[in-house]
Formats: sequence, C-alpha cells, structure tokens
Amino acid sequence: TMFVSKGGDPDQQQLVTGGKDGMVRIWTSDLEPVKAFDLRDLGVESLGVAVRSVCLDASMTRCLVGTHASEIYELQLDEDDCSNGHQIMQGHCGRSELWGLAAHPTDENVYATCGDDARVRVWSISQRRNIGCSPALAAGARALAWRPDGTQLAVGMGTGKGTGNGAYAILDVALDEKTGEFTMTTAHEGCDAKE
Repeated sequence: TMFVSKGGDPDQQQLVTGGKDGMVRIWTSDLEPVKAFDLRDLGVESLGVAVRSVCLDASMTRCLVGTHASEIYELQLDEDDCSNGHQIMQGHCGRSELWGLAAHPTDENVYATCGDDARVRVWSISQRRNIGCSPALAAGARALAWRPDGTQLAVGMGTGKGTGNGAYAILDVALDEKTGEFTMTTAHEGCDAKE
C-alpha cells in the first residue's frame, strides 16, 4: 500500500509504502529510500504486521498504519526508528470474528469483547482505545460476562469445529490506577462438555 504526500514543492513530496513484511518505508519523489520503520520493533504483541494502509498527517511527521490483523499504529516519521511509535488499536479480526460483547457492570465507560483470536479485550469508550488484553485462551471465545462487581470475566469458548467446545475460563480483572489499563489473569479454566 502507499500514500503520496501532497506538498506543493516537489522536493518536499514523499511516498510512504507499507508491505506484508511489516516494513513502512519513506521514499523521495525520485524513489530514493529515506527511512524504514519495522513494526516488529515496537515490542507490542501483534496478531500480524502485514501493512494494509498508510496515511500521513498534514505536517508529514506522523503516519497511521493499518494492518491485516485490524491493528492501527502511529509512527513518528521525524524519528530514526519506531521508538516513539505505538499501537493505537487492536481488534479481533486478525484470525477471524468478534463474538462476545459485555458492558462493565459498574463503569459505563468500559466494555469487553472476545472472539476467534482466543483473546479478551477491554475497551474505554471515552478514550476510544483498548485498555487491556488477556493472555491467549485455550480456544476461540464465543461469549463473556462480567461478575457483578466487575472483578472477573467468565468466558465461554469453542469454535463449533471441535476446538475447545464446552471450555470456559474465569479471568481476574484488575485496573492499574497509574496507567489506567486493565490486567487479566486466568483464575480458573475448565470444560463442561461430555465428550
């Protein structure tokens, strides 16, 4: 994928490209390489860094990068590497579908989702971003529900294709007051299927 900056001066025009290898490259209008950023250097857990879309801001210093795995990254193009880049959003679509949605019982600003990627994510409505992601579950998740006090999530798993059918997990959920992020740890796993 590529994006051409629209600066009036031809010497200021740049081409930004992204590839399935997770590399975002900046080129001059004469197709001379200027910089390269590797999304894998961000050090964040990703479902896949294959770039599907890139877009520059008006000042040509920031770039939004969309990936095949429904993730969005912001890179600072005036830096020499990805050290100031960060993941803005992470979705469930990298491996398949979102299945479960549950509003937090005591905080109307928070909700959780789960899907075929075997992850539970907690989201902030006001911040419009992901504020927590569970460790990988045993199978794709189909449903979830909060404990009434908001300290745990029950997750039902199984893809209907013989993988994890009847499995469930109870996740302990805690808010880190300093970061505003939720952490999730597995409190219990089980299976109620009679196979």
